[in-house]
Amino acid sequence: MHFLKKQKQTKKEILCVCDLKHAIKAKMDELRPLIPVLEEYKADAKLVLQFKEEVQNLTAVLNELQEEIGAYDYDELQSRVSNLEERLRACMQKLAVLEPRKESVVMRALVGVT
Repeated sequence: MHFLKKQKQTKKEILCVCDLKHAIKAKMDELRPLIPVLEEYKADAKLVLQFKEEVQNLTAVLNELQEEIGAYDYDELQSRVSNLEERLRACMQKLAVLEPRKESVVMRALVGVT
C-alpha cells in the first residue's frame, strides 16, 4: 500500500511537472515575438546614449566658446577697436613727424595700395 501511495504521488508530481513545462512553453511562445522588439529597444537605447554623449561634448565645446567670446561684450570690443585705431593714428603721426615719406608707405600698406 505504501508503494501504491508513493506511485500515485510520483504520478501527480510528473503531471505537475508536465503541466509546468507546458505552461512555460506556452509563455515562451507568447513572449518569443517580443524578442525583436527588445533587440530594437536595446539598439535605440544605445543610440540615445551616444546622442547624450555627443550633446554633452557639444555643450562642453559651446561653453568653452562662450567663455572665450563672452569674455568681451560688444561695447567692450568696440572700445578696444577704437583704442587700437587711436594708437595706430598716433604711431602714424609720429612717423610723419620723423619721416614724412614713411607715413605714406605705412598708409598705402594699411589701405592695400601699392
